[in-house]
Parts: sequence; structure tokens; C-alpha cells
Amino acid sequence: MSMNIFVLQGTVCKGYDDSEPVKTGETKKGTLWANCRLSVYDFFTKENAYFDIGAFGKMAEILQRANAKDEITVSGRIVIEKWTGRDGQKRITHKYMAEKISLPRSAAVNPDQHQPPAGTPDEGIQGPIAEDDDLPF
Repeated sequence: MSMNIFVLQGTVCKGYDDSEPVKTGETKKGTLWANCRLSVYDFFTKENAYFDIGAFGKMAEILQRANAKDEITVSGRIVIEKWTGRDGQKRITHKYMAEKISLPRSAAVNPDQHQPPAGTPDEGIQGPIAEDDDLPF
């Protein structure tokens, strides 16, 4: 049995050349997409690792609200991308496709809407977290 799952918690990086931290666009079929770079601190090596995060649809809507230096949690699946570069060389890379995103409260709330009541979970979190007694193992 194999699993293709990741969970990352880190800081949204500024875009290249100090551009917007989250790049967005639409596919040919009109589906919203968003990409950003996430910096995750590794306590063992005491260095930051950088991950390219991608999202489509509803997750892209949520991701586009993230700001540079926001601490977010992302989970999803890893996708392998293959292409041929301008120099004719075959290339391969991986991208982390978001299926769940948790933003800080300041980014999770649309500024045009009222603040949610205290205790409302951040957007992207699905369902209550089980207590230890509720776990089947």
C-alpha cells in the first residue's frame, strides 16, 4: 500500500522580485488556480526548506488571500511535473497540490464581511478535531 499525502506548516514567501506572494490565474476552462512558495523551518538541519504549493478552485480562492509572512498549514498530494525546457532538455519537478488550507484568522476572513464569532475555526479546517478518547487506536 502506498500513500501520497503531505502536511506542511510554514511561512508564505514573497514572490520573486518582490512581487505578490500568491500568483493566480485561470485555466483554459475557467478554473481558478493559485501558486505560492512556502518556507518550512527544519529543526534538525536548522535551515529553511522551500516548497511550491499549487491549488485549484475553492482551495485557490482560499490561498489567494494569504499574505507574505503568513503562517499557514497545507495538506494534499504531491504531483510530478515533466516538461521539455527551451534548451531541449527533459525536466522533472514536483509540486505540492493543496487539498486543505488553514490560514491565520486575519487572512481567512474576507475584509468586506463581518468577523466570525469567537471560536469559529479558521477556513480550510474541516470538522472538529477528535479527542484522544474518540480515536480508534
